Amino acid sequence: MDAPNTRRQGVEAEQAPTERARQPFAHRAIAAAPATAPNEPPARLCTDAARFQTARSWVVVETTVGPDDCSMVLDGSQPRAFSKLTRASISRARTTSANLAPLIWECVESRQTRDRSATLPDGRAVHMLAVPVLGPSGHVDAAAVWAGYVTEQPPTLPVVGVIEWNPAGIATATSAANYLLRLPPGAAFTGLTLPEILAAAHHWDDRTGFLSLFNLAAPADRWTGTLTSSFDDGSPRQLHLAARVTNHPTQRTIRAVVCDITGNQQPQIHPDPCAIAVRHMPIADGHAVALVDLKSGFVHEWLTAPDSPLAGWRHHNPEFHPDDQLLIAQLCFELAAGSRQHANLEGRVRFADRDEWIDLKGKWTRISDGERPQALLDITPLAPDAALIVPRCHVCQHTTKQPGAYQ
Repeated sequence: MDAPNTRRQGVEAEQAPTERARQPFAHRAIAAAPATAPNEPPARLCTDAARFQTARSWVVVETTVGPDDCSMVLDGSQPRAFSKLTRASISRARTTSANLAPLIWECVESRQTRDRSATLPDGRAVHMLAVPVLGPSGHVDAAAVWAGYVTEQPPTLPVVGVIEWNPAGIATATSAANYLLRLPPGAAFTGLTLPEILAAAHHWDDRTGFLSLFNLAAPADRWTGTLTSSFDDGSPRQLHLAARVTNHPTQRTIRAVVCDITGNQQPQIHPDPCAIAVRHMPIADGHAVALVDLKSGFVHEWLTAPDSPLAGWRHHNPEFHPDDQLLIAQLCFELAAGSRQHANLEGRVRFADRDEWIDLKGKWTRISDGERPQALLDITPLAPDAALIVPRCHVCQHTTKQPGAYQ
């Protein structure tokens, strides 16, 4: 009769009454532990307790499309590519594995930190924590989860950021993502362009795979990769990004969870010397050079002289004149298909509805083949005295002080 009574005590502990729910969490967890170990084979008791003994780190779970379709992107020190929750180290013990998905669901739905008590087969009480990570839109886009004995304190909570891109390629980032990427001060308030974010890294693993998320035709629905930037003292910083697409009735959104993995693994970086050379290439006065991804039509590198009035265009998304939009789209299609290798095209851009159109001349050169064709675009303003510094932008005003600037 002892074993049935013990199991009934465990059920009653899980369905704690209201007065017990008001007790401190540690007391609740201890109260949930049965007085004697369940009627389990000794080998299973030892195995489950041993498995839990190795699960002591935070696990980061992305929840960008909701708690019912979440996946693991970081397990302690190891980056993961949208792995199943059952593969997390925290799921090695059956007790914690059974509570993991419900705990994450509670955390996402409440948008608050949630905890649960559980009991290992050997009778020891554990507690589990799930901490929400809010994205720029206020949704819970990730959760950090940990499990440990009730007598333990969790390790330091990892810094987890979120970046969100709209269909135009403009991103907003949380303060944590801004910190991790070392983005320009104030950039989050105006939105971030692809050149801005990509320029924050010295090395961006699988950039072409990342750009496939923005394809005009057959875009990818998820991507994971590693980027390398620098701390303030110059030492390298490694970040893991896991990006996933969410489709809403009104628009397609890309959300990426950003985690710091510096020092957690030996860096395996193979920098592209050509890409490094391009970023340090001298640009003639009055010119800007852009690298265009032809499958998405997005500029992802923007190069100018440091003091050029065109330098500030890196953190703005231009509006093309309606009469020029179709011509530019057609040219990108022809270059991507390989039917043209070179082209010259004039166009007009502006950065706000009330601004004057700026006439530009563009010289296009197809520079790569294969699955991800690119084009090098040399841009020159047609009017040398045009006002090129973006108005009402303090960043642009501080970047350069050139004739033609206007307020």
